[in-house]
Amino acid sequence: MLQKCRLFSGRRAQTASFKAAVTSNDEAVLAKLGVEAVFDRQLTTVTNFACAFGIIAVPATIPSTFQLAWANGGPAACMYGWLIVSGCSMLVGLAMAEITSALPSCGGPFFWATILGGRGGPFLGWITGWYNLLGQIAITTAAAAAPVVMLNAMLQLAWEYSLSPLAQYGIFLGFIALAGVLNSMPGRVLANFIAFTLFWNFASVVIMALTLPAVQPFHRPAKFLWATYYDVMQTSTGITNNVYLFLQGTLMGAYCIIGFDSCAHMSEETVGAGLSAPYAILLAISTSAVLGYCLLIAMLFCVPNPDDLLTGPANGFAAAQLFYDVFYARFHSGFGGMLLLLVPASAMLLCLLVCMMAGSRMIFSFARNGGVPFSSYFGRVHAQLRTPLRAVWLLAGASALFGLPQLFSTVVFNAVVSITCVGLLISYAIPIACRRTISRSTFVPGPFNLGKYSAVVGWGAVAWISLASVCFCLPTAYPVASNTFNYSSVAVGIVFVGTVGSWVFPKWGARQWFLGPKLPPKLLNTWLSRKDAMTARRSPVRV
Repeated sequence: MLQKCRLFSGRRAQTASFKAAVTSNDEAVLAKLGVEAVFDRQLTTVTNFACAFGIIAVPATIPSTFQLAWANGGPAACMYGWLIVSGCSMLVGLAMAEITSALPSCGGPFFWATILGGRGGPFLGWITGWYNLLGQIAITTAAAAAPVVMLNAMLQLAWEYSLSPLAQYGIFLGFIALAGVLNSMPGRVLANFIAFTLFWNFASVVIMALTLPAVQPFHRPAKFLWATYYDVMQTSTGITNNVYLFLQGTLMGAYCIIGFDSCAHMSEETVGAGLSAPYAILLAISTSAVLGYCLLIAMLFCVPNPDDLLTGPANGFAAAQLFYDVFYARFHSGFGGMLLLLVPASAMLLCLLVCMMAGSRMIFSFARNGGVPFSSYFGRVHAQLRTPLRAVWLLAGASALFGLPQLFSTVVFNAVVSITCVGLLISYAIPIACRRTISRSTFVPGPFNLGKYSAVVGWGAVAWISLASVCFCLPTAYPVASNTFNYSSVAVGIVFVGTVGSWVFPKWGARQWFLGPKLPPKLLNTWLSRKDAMTARRSPVRV
């Protein structure tokens, strides 16, 4: 017994010694990048992966956006659209993973664009930072609003009662406040929440994928899933082009598989970030793609009445209507379906927690480098909690303001939510494009690199982001009117004009004072020497 205790104690000491060595190496990499290590490294590859996996949150995001694919192609848009988006998202993830390995900073895309942009780096970093910030605020807003929509659908189906806009906004603020309080806790506590998020996302997919087929008295044939195209929206939108509608339907997947830059935002809190963060990005995308496809198959096999999903009492919330109809077909009561809807609602609340966690790190890093007003105030980490407390509540406040349009117009609010993807995708594209152009000869890969496939992957990622960004801004109905106009393009344009205008503004413009990451002078053009890079590749840190 004594020998076993000594053996266990020895292994624990070796593990602690290994972690200390890896952490020391991580902090040395940050020092070479001119970044001061201010966080405790409490995350591993698994918990870093859990962050991105929790933001993608397929058990929550698929039910929330299912009606988008169903209305624009039906089963074909769900099945083939998900495969297309998953493959293209993997290209983006691979390109980002390579950059993350070389530049593992919580600044993420803005940090990369500043360094990879050469002489124009500060300007590109400024634009990238604000687009990423916009995306972080919008995705947090969307994650807080979705459970409210689910709750309202449950009340409508169960008791034909709808919450007033003011009541919905009040619940929305409550969710924002709850996420803010939880994100104000120390890093080791947050690591436990992240671990639970990982478990619950897996469990939620299993619960829904097994419950729906088990309850449904009959199931659709395979032909229904892979060879059925519905043009439900042709009559209501005036759009008759099936390709156009199918592209709109694929946006369901683009809404879901987004936010994996969180692995970079959490890299300064991750052990062995040079390998852990890139692997986490790829694991999050691939795992979400597989589980999401399984969930879609389970849902489509159980569709009782295809025409009822968008016209039933759930007011167009297709997933809620599907859950209700499945239980009603078996038990002549849809109450069980309403209870099942609590599963994606709870997964979305956990998604909100992780969105605020990653977004606050991005805001902290951007403020640390002078990118937001009152940077000296928001670019600080709480001395005892080791958490960017001020950035957390800045993000909470901004998300609360972004949610205000739901009081007055669902059209405007949906546009605000849709810019989640546009803002984040643009912030992904800029550093990837810089890597392939301005820094193609000076880029020094980290422990994870794509080798000869880097160019193909990088340009493929840029092409997909360009196509997806255009699709997000296209009109969803013709003729275009104030209540059908896609305001995403307006929001993206306002951000672009605002960022460029604030950059060139005489005397007080950002070009006078924003320099981006404060790199040591010898690293302004090449952040790691070729010798250091070769050493890192010969003996990479394995986690």
